[in-house]
This record gives sequence, C-alpha cells and structure tokens, in this order.
Amino acid sequence: DGMEEGHHQLLTKFQEVTGEDEERSRTVLEANGWDVDEAINSTDSRRRRTIASKGMIQVVSDLFFSYFGSRDDLLDPIRECDRFINEYELQYGNDHPKFEEGTYMALCERAKQSDQFLLVYLHSPLHRLTDLFCTKIFSDESLIRNIQESYLCWGCRVDQSEGYRLMNTLGASTFPFLAVVCINSIGGVTILDKIEGITNADIISSRLKQVIDQHGASLAAARAQREVRDQDRLLRTQQDLDFQESLARDQERDRERDRRSQQIRDEQRRMEEFSENLINHRRHLHAELPSEPPESEESTKIAIRLPDGTRLQRRFRNRETLRVLFDFIDGHPSDTIRPDFMHQTRNYELVSNFPRRIFSDDHLTFRDAGLVPHASLFVQLK
Repeated sequence: DGMEEGHHQLLTKFQEVTGEDEERSRTVLEANGWDVDEAINSTDSRRRRTIASKGMIQVVSDLFFSYFGSRDDLLDPIRECDRFINEYELQYGNDHPKFEEGTYMALCERAKQSDQFLLVYLHSPLHRLTDLFCTKIFSDESLIRNIQESYLCWGCRVDQSEGYRLMNTLGASTFPFLAVVCINSIGGVTILDKIEGITNADIISSRLKQVIDQHGASLAAARAQREVRDQDRLLRTQQDLDFQESLARDQERDRERDRRSQQIRDEQRRMEEFSENLINHRRHLHAELPSEPPESEESTKIAIRLPDGTRLQRRFRNRETLRVLFDFIDGHPSDTIRPDFMHQTRNYELVSNFPRRIFSDDHLTFRDAGLVPHASLFVQLK
C-alpha cells in the first residue's frame, strides 16, 4: 500500500508537468523505474524528436495546442511569464494578487533592490485543487491586500520551463504551492516558508504575517543600511558634482585670465610693432627729405606749431609740393602726430590763421598754395 501511494504521487506529479494521460504516464514511469525526473526528460526528448520529424506547419499547430505553448515560449522565460498572467486572468478574472511581470531572476533582483520579500506561486493547471484555490482562496480581498502591502508576488505555470525549474529548485511536492523567498545583498535566495496543498485565506495570511514578524526586522535593517548607503552615495555624488562645478568655474576663471593676459600681450606686441614701424617710418621720411635750401627768392620759410606746443621751422623750395612739408612733420618724433603709413590716414590738418585756410592737398606747390616767401601754420588734430 505504501509503495502504491508513493507511485500515485509520482504519477500525479508526472501528469501535472507533462500533461500526459494516466495510462501513458504509468507506462513511461515504469519504463524509467519510477524515476520521475528521468521520465520527464525522456518525454521531453520524445517530443523534441517528434517536432524535428514534422513539417513546420504541423509543428506550429501541435505546439500551439500543447501545454507548452509556442516554441518561442519554450525558449523565452519572459514570454512564459507574460502568458501565464494573461491566461490566469482569462480563466479566473482579475481578483488575485498583482503578479509582477518579468522572469523569476528579474523579480529576485527587484526584491533585492527594494528590500522586499518575494512570494512565488507555482500554478499547476492540471491539479484537481487548482481551480478551487484560484477562485475561492487566492481571490480573497483580505489576502490580496495583505500580500500587496508586504510582498512582491510572482507566478508561473509548472508545465513550462521556468515553472518546472522552480518546482525542483523550491522543492514543491504538491499543489497549490506558495513559497516566500528572501534575496540577500549578494543575490543568494533563502526560502523562509512554503505553503503547500489546499488551505484557506486566513491561514495563508497568518503564515505570511508570521514571516514578516520573524524576518521583517532583518529586512528593515537591510533597508535602513541600503538607505544609508544610498544617502552616502547621493552625498558623494553631490559632492563630486559640486567639486566638478567648482573646478569648472576655476578652470573658466583661469581661461579668462589667460585670455586677458594674451590680449594684453597681443596689444603690447601690436604697440611695440607700431612703435618700431613708426620709428622706422620717421627715419625713412627724414632720410628721404630733400636738403634744406639756402635763403633765396626760390625758397620759402615755414613755421609750424604742433599740438603739444612744439615749434618747428624750415625752408623749402617754392616749386616743391606740400608733400615735402607733410613728410617733414610726419618725420618729427611727436606723440600727437600719426604719420601716414600702413594704409592709415593722417590724424591732422595744416591750418593758417590769417586768413584761415586748411591745407590738405599735398600735390600743390608752396607757390601755388600761396605759402611764399614765408608762412605760419599750426597742426590741427582731426
């Protein structure tokens, strides 16, 4: 009797995972010495060989109407989990704890990051108590509220790859099956409680509350430590940001100082070049001046007063143009006079008082300009 009961449990588990009928299940189990894992693996291998031997249209059709869904679902845990939620709500409605989307590993990471316990529900669609559990117990408002206040809830079907792996990992022996797991800071999983078989909503709520009472303090401590780490990280981030902003301001001030220094150096260089060019230009004008003629009827004597009060005097030939007079003035080392060089214009005019006349045409001769036998002029800055 004891052996027959054990075989019955193995038969039930094999059917829940594979969806085979009782006769086929018993045959496969007997062929594998009642080793349920070997029997499941042999069934999976047979199905894969069947798929490989069929055409594509038949393969898609078979997979669509099997408990294992599409071939993509067999390979994609995310699609398996999403499909579980959609099918659960289609069959049992929306009155259930909120099932979080994503894979089991993704939910473990979320639970670790948020310092929450993870409630895992393994759904066995073929178990005779599953419909009762989903419609009468897992839909209880008080239970749903208690779960959503303290837990992340995740579920998956055991006849799909993700659920089957977890069934073995969590040691599920019967259904309905709930497990409370805690994920430590390095990703390790600790099973805090397992609720197996049919029960009622109050007992499940009480068991879940016991987990919070027994382990909530350590979770709260971990949360407090994480918050301290987050605050420290935020503080360091803000300090780094402040330092970078201060460094950027200092660097900008340094660049501005360097720009001003460069501008000053450039201006000094331009002034030095200007001064050097001015000196060379004045030397050139002085060297190119015609010799001063002796006093005679063919010469005129011109007196010039500069803006700084300096008085100049020189004789010029009557037939010479006023350009010689301008060159004579430009060649004088006066800070108030800007000579005509480097495509610049003169910054002054020559003016006579009585009568007042302005002399700007340097192509006129002294005789034509009426500046013979002598004249007094002054330099007027423009």
